[in-house]
Amino acid sequence: MKKLKALLLCIAFCINLCGCLPHTELDKQAIVEAIGIDFSDEGYEVTVQYFNMEGSGGNTPIDASKANVINVTGRGKNVSTAIESASIKCGKNFMYGITTIIILGKEALKKDVIKTLSFAESIYQSNPNLLIAAAEKASEIMNVKFKEGVISVERLKMLLNNAEYHGLGESVKMLELLSEQRRKNAATVLPLLKVSDTGTSATDDGNTVELSGGYLISDKTFKSELPLSVLSGLQLLGEKPENTAVGTDIKNEHIEVTLYDIDCKINYSYNGEKLFFEIKIQADGKYTDSQLENKDASFGGTIEKSCASVICERIEKAVGDTIIAYGCDPVGLKYVISSRDYKEWIRIEDNFGELLKNAAFDIRCDIDIDRFGISH
Repeated sequence: MKKLKALLLCIAFCINLCGCLPHTELDKQAIVEAIGIDFSDEGYEVTVQYFNMEGSGGNTPIDASKANVINVTGRGKNVSTAIESASIKCGKNFMYGITTIIILGKEALKKDVIKTLSFAESIYQSNPNLLIAAAEKASEIMNVKFKEGVISVERLKMLLNNAEYHGLGESVKMLELLSEQRRKNAATVLPLLKVSDTGTSATDDGNTVELSGGYLISDKTFKSELPLSVLSGLQLLGEKPENTAVGTDIKNEHIEVTLYDIDCKINYSYNGEKLFFEIKIQADGKYTDSQLENKDASFGGTIEKSCASVICERIEKAVGDTIIAYGCDPVGLKYVISSRDYKEWIRIEDNFGELLKNAAFDIRCDIDIDRFGISH
């Protein structure tokens, strides 16, 4: 009986305790899906996209006539005050637990990216997997609303993940970006989104969002716009991509090859006072050829050599447009050196940017296309 009484007292205490905890009803909050950040002479302008419960069936049956999301804008001298202005207009407190993406406009990226994103880093309930992308103007991307039964931001997330899978550049998470930008000579390439008029019926105005390249961010600010070919070349040197596509023309015929099982090895040495990097890419490949029976046995070898040449040129351009042009390190060359000889890294750390600008690269690619793996 004593144990039973004690148990009942504990239950009663817990019930009373729960009733005293502060809480906010969901209808008093705006569940933020995405944030766009732009900058002009007047200061920061943010576009906050939040979940529309009525349109998406949050507290009523799904109403297809209503948008899945609602946008509200705010302005301020910094991002925090601009978001506070948007919250006042919205009439609700913002909830960031499932925020999926922040899009940074070009002019906002010319400011210190760490200061710009400090508001999100300090929000304890923000999503640790929050993605960062770029646009000429973030509000243009935010204003594209898809009709399908998913939140608009999910379309952007799928776009970025699919591009990464196919070797068109890596998606960037907020914590990774902030960590990299606090490191000297570090660089990050943000995927660049643009609005295209394709006449699609998936949106209200026929516009859609496409990946058009990337923005190179180094020393916390915007440095250059890069084409997709450069993003692909950098991805080959970074984390192992799932696969990448290579187009090549042989005997007046265009061949599309998919490379997979990609492996990149990077070693370094010195040529006098110059840093010298040896890069070797190995990959398997496959392609579709409906006229395979008309090709001789050497055709596969010709494709291999041609693909290897395309990959080498792609990486060479990626290196030239980023590492050599700006003395920055978007692929982690620091770790190539420090992992082999940490004392050597300490010796050159302060001068690493200048060494990268004058570095030499030897790039070699070995592509193996299995002739019997060809589908036709």
